Amino acid sequence: MIEIDGVPFFTAANPDQAPDAIQGGLFFRVGMADEDYGNHGITHLVEHLVFTGMDTRSAHANGMTTDTYTCFLVHGTADEVVDFLGRIAANLANLPLERLEKEKAILRTEETRRNGAWAEARNVRHGMRDYGLSGAPEVGLNRLGADDVAAWVAQYFTADNAVGFVLAEGFEQDLRLPLPRGERREVPTPSLNPAVDPLPRAYPFASNLVVVEALVERGPATAVFAELAGARFLHELRETDALSYSVRVEAEVIGPYTVRISCVADTLPENGPGVAGCLVDALAALAAGQFGDDEFDRALAAAVEPFDAPLAEQLLITSQVIDRLFGLDHEPLAEKRDAYSAVTREAVAGVARAVRDTALWVSPVRRLEWAGIRNADFTRAPVEGHRFSQAGGVGSITVSNEGVTLAIPDSGEYTVAFADCVGVHAYPDGRRTVVGVSGVTLGLEPTLYEGLSPALLAALIDSHVPPGRLIPMPARRPGEIPTAGGG
Repeated sequence: MIEIDGVPFFTAANPDQAPDAIQGGLFFRVGMADEDYGNHGITHLVEHLVFTGMDTRSAHANGMTTDTYTCFLVHGTADEVVDFLGRIAANLANLPLERLEKEKAILRTEETRRNGAWAEARNVRHGMRDYGLSGAPEVGLNRLGADDVAAWVAQYFTADNAVGFVLAEGFEQDLRLPLPRGERREVPTPSLNPAVDPLPRAYPFASNLVVVEALVERGPATAVFAELAGARFLHELRETDALSYSVRVEAEVIGPYTVRISCVADTLPENGPGVAGCLVDALAALAAGQFGDDEFDRALAAAVEPFDAPLAEQLLITSQVIDRLFGLDHEPLAEKRDAYSAVTREAVAGVARAVRDTALWVSPVRRLEWAGIRNADFTRAPVEGHRFSQAGGVGSITVSNEGVTLAIPDSGEYTVAFADCVGVHAYPDGRRTVVGVSGVTLGLEPTLYEGLSPALLAALIDSHVPPGRLIPMPARRPGEIPTAGGG
């Protein structure tokens, strides 16, 4: 490892030995989990802004914003790699903020992390904060200005909060990274949504997927478990019961000592109960150590295999970058391999028990109480205060200094306390959408309630919301604004 302008860089020989196949990257320890609901989208916005003027420089460059890091990757000649990394740093030092609104518009077209069982699993497990934001809409784009973005870059996109790599040697004399100095930012601690505390919990969600997510302690046994569980679940669901076509189990490092285990199985919605039941039983069997020596040996071999590859140093270089980014000391690959090789059956069964005991199940299944898994509970005591009845209906809105309760006929009462409010969407026509940390979202339409004017609703709600959590929304078309008796 070397250092360039204060940034640690991992290096290794070019695996392809081809002059136009050199790889490089620059990673920063900042991601969506560092944001809050009111500025969600700011890191992704910076990533896009940094690419201004880069489109004609390299055809093999990309950026990515994850929960815990943002990276810029390039594949090309040595000159292209050096030029790309240097220009990324230069753009961060002098961010092209004149493109702010244009890049916001581009990001609004993506909408890639908002929908589906995967997003629901993140939102429900963590709530509308830190690691739950990766499944939430980037509503912060509606209120972020140039000063907000510049301050975010100054805080997180610094030389002391970065790590890079280049699969080449002898390039360092040509690379310059004009990044400001700063400090290394610690990885956020994952929150737990009060609606799912204590785990395990289930969340019914209509889709063609069954998603099981858990956070467990990082270690070699976790990687072996992922290999073992992936093979076992696929065998049970596809070959034995013919309930799924695709089943995958992934172990994603989200912190120095934390791994997110995700199991995703596709299915027809009507087969959801069968898939969930099969997974419950299969996971219980692994937790009890009920797997054969041959299964274990195959899983262990699959986990160790990357360390024995001819180009292991090159293939695993990004994992070393992320470890350094997360504040871990460099561990030689030989020592890591030895740790993986020493994994025992009992250690893998222990990971299975941790997954079972801390899992969130998102599936088209109404209840899993038969397996000891209760549904998520979003209920909260209603507030008492100013009550406004629905015009021509039996619903109501109640607002007090403590929060808001929305009563919906044939559905129930939903409450968000201001102390638990992560954001309020403020529309020019007076609508307020109050978002609680648990994910409960109350859409309040002043046109539908007697005695409730847009100005009065704004006065009752906005004064309780900190400025960073009041999110201005674009004007709606007239036909989108409901009227009493008109839908």
